[in-house]
Amino acid sequence: MQTSSSPSRDSTAESPLVKWIKLLLGRPLALYSLATPFFVFCDVAWDWNFRVSFLAGYPLLKWGYYAVCLSFGLLSLRQDARFLPVMGLGESSVNILLLILSVMIPIFNLPAQVMSGEAISQPFGAMFFINFVISSVVFLYIFYTNPLVRRSPRLTR
Repeated sequence: MQTSSSPSRDSTAESPLVKWIKLLLGRPLALYSLATPFFVFCDVAWDWNFRVSFLAGYPLLKWGYYAVCLSFGLLSLRQDARFLPVMGLGESSVNILLLILSVMIPIFNLPAQVMSGEAISQPFGAMFFINFVISSVVFLYIFYTNPLVRRSPRLTR
């Protein structure tokens, strides 16, 4: 029996912080995009470019990519973000393509380096592999958990 001196709490009421955390946990692309300031800090402070190592030689493209990722993360905080499946599918597809190209282009350039007598450089360092693992896991997960992909009849057979 409850006394009048003890306040009763509605067990279904959630604080705005709890609602926001649940919203983010249900949107892995939002979490990954909102982590962009962490990746930028690591890049600026310690030169650890493991988010976009394939754009290391193109600083303007790299900073533009960071800006786009952060803007996607901020847009995904909206409750009615109906564009998230399309955005997630587009970003994961582009990033998987860039990841594949970042492996293939140095391999395709090897014969030209050997024929010209250039010193063969090591294109795949530690940061490249960290980027490869992070990107491939995150974007494959986002791709295959995307509602647009799950609704495809060819993938559900």
